[in-house]
Amino acid sequence: MTRIFVTHFHPDHAGCAGWLANRNKVRVWMNRTEWLFIRMLVADQQDEPPKDVLERRIFQGYDQRHLDRFKAQGFGNFARAVSRLPAGHRRLEDGQHVRVGGRVWQVMTGGGHTPEHSCLVGHHNGVIIAGDQILPRITSNISIMDSEPDSDPLGEWLASIAKFRAALPADMLVLPAHGFPFSGLHVRLDNLVEGHLERLDQLEEALRIKPLRAVDCFELLFARPVTDEVFGLAAGEAMAHLRHLETTGRAKVETLDGVGWYSAV
Repeated sequence: MTRIFVTHFHPDHAGCAGWLANRNKVRVWMNRTEWLFIRMLVADQQDEPPKDVLERRIFQGYDQRHLDRFKAQGFGNFARAVSRLPAGHRRLEDGQHVRVGGRVWQVMTGGGHTPEHSCLVGHHNGVIIAGDQILPRITSNISIMDSEPDSDPLGEWLASIAKFRAALPADMLVLPAHGFPFSGLHVRLDNLVEGHLERLDQLEEALRIKPLRAVDCFELLFARPVTDEVFGLAAGEAMAHLRHLETTGRAKVETLDGVGWYSAV
């Protein structure tokens, strides 16, 4: 082992990177923003969530039971799921070319799922190592993050899909992080966009009937019941859709007693 490539900061992708790097005395290669996110989240541990984080959960519509459950989990559990990274890393940048063995791979970054998710494109053999940016059966989770509560991650994600579609061949072989390899890149990208645009339209129509909180949007956005285990992810993704409607001028929000109520414009 001579190098470790990490696509993004999520624990199921970066969890053992530090352990492997320290054990084998090799460098971690990853995007600077993603690397800094790991360093930040590992250091940010508290017994309870900060006040502003709790206020954002109230804004999303958490009831008292879900607030109590959220507080009981503590804050900063990220450190329990990842090994400590070395003090330094080798940066991957969008457009950079990296030689692995006798072949050159191009780095392409995408946003929305994480800030600067890195993919490796092999133009020599028509392959993209896509990580979580392009998945075969499900769409990547697109959520509002506590570090950027006013951002538009769904807008970033849709822009990234347009970027990948414009730059890469339609028949490229995709190696995803979850699920089996597949071909037909453009078809899959088009399906991902269509799915989100359809849900945005449905959500806007629902907002024309009555104002909704983020937690009121689950049935519109998700095909299965939202259990306690995925409640936070669902609320974050619902917020991302509402925030995109607001950012694009299709919805407005009114805050009442700390709770955000969205309605169509």
